[in-house]
Amino acid sequence: MKKLDSNPFVVSGYLGGNYFCDRLTETKKIVKLILNGNNLTLISPRRMGKSGLIKHVFAQSEVNDFIKIYSDILATSNLEGFVNVLGNAWIRQAFGSGKRRLNKVLDILKSFHPVIRLDPFTGLPEVEISTRSEAEKTDNLENLLYRISKEENQIIIAIDEFQQIMDYPEENMEALLRGILQQLPQVRFIFSGSRMHLMNAMFTQTSRPFYQSTRIMFLNPIDSLEYGRFISEKFISGGRIIEQEAIDWLLEWTRGHTYYVQYLCNWLYSEGYTRISPAVISKVTGEILMELQPVFDQYRQLLAPRQYELVRAVARENNVKSVLSGGFIARHSLGTPSSVSTSLKAMIEKDVIRDSGEGYRVDDLFFSRWLEEKS
Repeated sequence: MKKLDSNPFVVSGYLGGNYFCDRLTETKKIVKLILNGNNLTLISPRRMGKSGLIKHVFAQSEVNDFIKIYSDILATSNLEGFVNVLGNAWIRQAFGSGKRRLNKVLDILKSFHPVIRLDPFTGLPEVEISTRSEAEKTDNLENLLYRISKEENQIIIAIDEFQQIMDYPEENMEALLRGILQQLPQVRFIFSGSRMHLMNAMFTQTSRPFYQSTRIMFLNPIDSLEYGRFISEKFISGGRIIEQEAIDWLLEWTRGHTYYVQYLCNWLYSEGYTRISPAVISKVTGEILMELQPVFDQYRQLLAPRQYELVRAVARENNVKSVLSGGFIARHSLGTPSSVSTSLKAMIEKDVIRDSGEGYRVDDLFFSRWLEEKS
């Protein structure tokens, strides 16, 4: 088996257009919306590639003159954390524009009296803005966004995992943010999120502050023909051959879900196979599930018995139109409809099961495939 230096199948981050598959239609649409003054909500299942798509949009020549700030608020638990993530995202963006602009941004942020330290991994300055009252938190958010909006160029701010604000202890976060953002018409916002039921509710329910405030885009799997072509080309460029049957098998097994396609292709490429057949992919998928077995065993221990039985039943059927139907419950001996309903609600809230709009599935594809094999 031949070993090569670089792996073209990226599983984390964005490394440029050469490593990015398709999304031509989505990219053009988002760029067009931004250039025409629209805000956007981007909703997708976890690991479908929404963060990569946002960064790919940022790399397009049509938005070269924009200041583009990407922030991921998944790890935040309150408004103070939101402000710090956004402030540090601004620093990272400024760093890419040169020392002079970085110093200008840092000087602005010093007005918030932050603690400034160097990130041990990136070497970049990092701020921590502390607050002593609820009013100060709100003032800091409003002032930070106002300062950013005064940049000389047009601005795009992407806030990833935006549904996280619903878990903040501060009251009326949606109304607070909506009120502030309405005062910044010169800033384009991209709100993205992977907890689909929460994002849907936030932007489509008439009683919610963000109702009809943005254009909404749902991110689906990449077209299988385009993804197959991309996979084949990358293996050929590396001096390998992947058979068409193997590509078809791979895309079916991963359901075309971006992260899992990339993960499996990355593994195959790293093993150095010069010719990849369906048998090779079958072998490698078995290795992946075996490696992850301790993780899945832990999942099982964390779930109540009835919850686990429900998750296993959904995995066995791959896609379940109605979890509460008598036929599904009877086939898997799941108990009463009320107990199934309780378990389903808990599993959706914990992101173990998701409603794709076309049925219910186990959210983690590898866990789903592992459960299928255990059935």
